[in-house]
Parts: sequence; C-alpha cells; structure tokens
Amino acid sequence: MVVAGLAAVGMKLAKGDDQAAGKAAAEKLPVIPPSTVAYYRFENGPADGALSTQPSDVVADSSPNGYGLMVYGFPFYDPNVPAEKIGGAPNKFCAHFKEPSNLSNIAVQSLNSVVFKDFTIETFVKFDSLGNTQTIIGRDIDPRANTENLGPFALFYLSKGSSKPNPKNPDYVPNSFQLQLTTDQKQQVQIVSPVAAKVNNWYHLAVVGDTTKQTLTLYINGTQVGQVTGFQGMLAPKSNSSWTFGRGQYDKKSGDWLQGSMDEIRFSNVALTPDKFLDSELRPK
Repeated sequence: MVVAGLAAVGMKLAKGDDQAAGKAAAEKLPVIPPSTVAYYRFENGPADGALSTQPSDVVADSSPNGYGLMVYGFPFYDPNVPAEKIGGAPNKFCAHFKEPSNLSNIAVQSLNSVVFKDFTIETFVKFDSLGNTQTIIGRDIDPRANTENLGPFALFYLSKGSSKPNPKNPDYVPNSFQLQLTTDQKQQVQIVSPVAAKVNNWYHLAVVGDTTKQTLTLYINGTQVGQVTGFQGMLAPKSNSSWTFGRGQYDKKSGDWLQGSMDEIRFSNVALTPDKFLDSELRPK
C-alpha cells in the first residue's frame, strides 16, 4: 500500500483532548499526545529552501520538549509530501536529503538523554534511488567516548537494505526494510522484512518496543512485517550517542546516506498500536 494520494481526515481524539484539539484546530496544528517525546514536521519552508541557512539554525521540535535537530549538509524543503494533512493539520513540506546531508541532535537539551523502554518511533520515507544500503533513522556510538564495548555497529538502524542478493542468505529480499538495535542487555537484535522498497513511493514505518509483551515489532503502512520476542528495552548509553536522520554509522564512521525524503518523524514513550500511528487515517477503511 502506498500512502501518497490517499485522502486524509482528522485524527480521532479522546474526550480529555477536546480542549487541546480545539486550540490545535484553530492554529492548524496537530494535536500532540502526552506520550510524544519529539516530533519533527519540517513545515517552515519555503519549497526548495534549505533546512538551514545559518550555522545556528535547527529543525524545530513540535513537542513541548524542544529537542531540536542540527542540520548537516544541504537537506531542503520539498512540497512532495505523503499527504496534504497529517493528524488533521496541514502538511506542506517534507525534508529531502541528498548525500551527504543529514540531521542530528544538538547536545544540550537533547533527545539523546531520553531512556526508552516502551517506545514507538515513526516516520514517512520515500526513496529517489535504491542503490546501496540507506539508513533512515540511526543512533551513533559516540566516537569520542565509547565505553560500551559493542563492536562496530551503531545502536540503532532503521534502514533499507542492500539492492544486491545475499549469497549467504537466499531468503533475503533486495531493498527490504530492516531494523537493528542494541538492547539494554547489550545484544544486537534484527528484523529483516519481506517488503522491498520502490522508488518514489511513500511508506510509513513504525518501530514499536513493548516491554510488557516483550516484543519488538516493525510495521510498514500499519501492517506488521516482523517481530522478535524477549525485548526488555533499548540500551541507554553512557556517552552522548546522537540520534541521526538520513544516515547511519559503522565502525564509528558516518555512511549509508539516505537518497530521498522523510516527513513527520515522531518519537513516543509508549508502545502505540497501529490505530494510533500517524498514518492511521490515511489507510483504506
């Protein structure tokens, strides 16, 4: 299922959200649930304008926490969005990435400091090309102060895999969506979906960690495409390990740049069900 082109309607709200919903509707803003830790919407524009024109510019966080993102390279605002409305609010722009551009946390008042047990991480993504592995959302190991002894892998990868077949794994689907993260037990867990990305299609991706059910689940367009059990939480690193958007890291070196667009990146501190995802109102009923 491709999200682009589907009609969007307002997000359903709980009774206690009526006042917030009224204010958001008047200001044409999305309702921000209390579980939202960070939310990046890329709505400043203008079309084809750079996300950053000054060294001090940051991408604003729509949540009350103010976890802004530093801009590297020249990602730009693109009006080719997954839907004209998300959560009942107008959606005018997305962030378009070309190698080697990306976004990352700023060290002060940062998303880096948040410890995730139950969580949901969501984004919309679209690819311009399918060459090479492309990391959509990652989390670095701090190259200056790695005291974790975790080897060459970064702490989190939500990515599109290689476009080439894997001789060691005949079941591997080229260009499939993948998730890999380090748990609080310092173990690497991985989900490789059977779903292959296509160019110029918008996809909604959601990663859900549920410590009550002890599951880690990957969803594409609201459909579960992979799950592992025994999950008890993500690693809370001792050092300043940045979340990144549009690139990955291996052996402490940046790479696997995204060639495409991202929109509506949201971190929540609860294990959301698919009916609460950002794309829930965009799916066929």
